[in-house]
Formats: sequence, structure tokens, C-alpha cells
Amino acid sequence: MHWDNETQAFEDRKGVQIRSPDFGSVRAMDYLNPSLPMRPFTKYFHDLIAELSRRGYRDGEDMFGAGYDWRKLPSPEWLAATRRLVEAAAARSGGRPVDLVAHSMGCLHAYSFLMGQTQRWKDRYIHNLVENPRPSAVTLLNHASLLF
Repeated sequence: MHWDNETQAFEDRKGVQIRSPDFGSVRAMDYLNPSLPMRPFTKYFHDLIAELSRRGYRDGEDMFGAGYDWRKLPSPEWLAATRRLVEAAAARSGGRPVDLVAHSMGCLHAYSFLMGQTQRWKDRYIHNLVENPRPSAVTLLNHASLLF
């Protein structure tokens, strides 16, 4: 990944495509990196997924995930895929609006996604957006100081 001064955005290097595995599934959100030997320390949504599973929710049936690369702005492809995913999730639930759960930079992606939808669409498909925790400007400045 590199910064492109012309487009003013981070872009994949030529010949490299970075994507989130299993779009639509919560598997990509379970652990940050399940292959690491310190797996217990890389839990991401693991405990929430386990609790929802214990209560009867099932991946791909009534629990879904819209994975993304946190280093990039939401792409038009991700926004369109997420819209289709929300619409499919609502259809699977008998047309009931869905709850979105976001963490960290996912809150900003969810916000960006929702800002691109009409109020009519949001009223039909979105019940709640739960953010935990949303990055603040101070957090972003702290991260920026680590990068430069």
C-alpha cells in the first residue's frame, strides 16, 4: 500500500489487492489474525459473536459482517456491497430493519455508508447503529503522530 499524491489516497501497490476475507460473514471479524500464536489477545468481535451464537443467531442467516481495510476510505464497491448485504439481511428477517454494530474505524465506515443513503432507505432498512467506541479527533491525531 502506498500514498498516491495524484489521487490523494492510499492505494494498493501494482499487482496487489488487499481485501477483507469472507465479506458477508462474521468470520473475518472474529479475530484480528487467527493465525497468530497469541490468538486470545487478538479477539476482535469474538466474544460478541460467541454470545449472539449462544442466543441462536447464525452466521450468514441473521448475523453478517461487512469487512473492510481500515487504512482506506470506503470504496464505491464496498459501499455497494454493504448496501446489498443490509438489504439481504433485512429480507432474511422478514423485512425488518437491521441493527448495525461497528467498532473503532468501522464506526467511521458505517457513518460514511449511512450518509450515502437516502432517509427513506435508512427508515426502511436500519433500526440502530451501535458504535463501540468511535474514534475521536484526539485518537486520530495520536495515530497520525505514530505514522509521521
